[in-house]
Amino acid sequence: LINKKSDRNSDLFFVSLLRLYLLFYTEKTIDLAKYEFQVPKGFETFYPVLIGRYYGCLILKFERLEKKLKQQILKLCEGSKKISRLLEEIIPALIIKNEISFLDQILTKYYEDIIESDQWSSTTTNAIFIIGLACVNIDKNDFKVATINLSLIDLKKVELSYEIYISLFYFLTSLKISFHKKLKAQNRLEFSEIKRLVKISKFTKFKKEADKFRLS
Repeated sequence: LINKKSDRNSDLFFVSLLRLYLLFYTEKTIDLAKYEFQVPKGFETFYPVLIGRYYGCLILKFERLEKKLKQQILKLCEGSKKISRLLEEIIPALIIKNEISFLDQILTKYYEDIIESDQWSSTTTNAIFIIGLACVNIDKNDFKVATINLSLIDLKKVELSYEIYISLFYFLTSLKISFHKKLKAQNRLEFSEIKRLVKISKFTKFKKEADKFRLS
């Protein structure tokens, strides 16, 4: 509908990026590297979330996060006055691609700009960053702090359009904690919740990731 009704570069670019998201999370194609989207004229003037979504797509598109892309993202952050909004789509991409080292680097460098900011756009943004922190702590085997991180999130307050998406990240992260702590009952419940959300969303990528952290 947007493609038919709008001639704005930012609108059309938004649609092309969301198509890649759909292909990635529903696992509709194997070779995402062949998916093409053109950066339109005026890209640098687009809303920070949309700019961040583009870089999130680049993270999802390629098998590995190359050094050049890392440098581009860091340079982007250095020149941004709205880092929290810029990273809204970059952080989930780093989580699902398990690029935790680079995620840690970003969260450490810009902690005050995103975690302690009084300009968070919503509780949705809040949840994304806290889940990112929990993933970093899991990677450091600090499961106690990771659990505390997740306890700060109220999924009921997440924007309706993001509720399932954020919940999938939340339960996948919680599943990892129960896996490492050998909490079978909790692990079973979290895996069941992920299956339920995947059935609704068709985002089978999360089921594939959850299988790696399912206790027998």
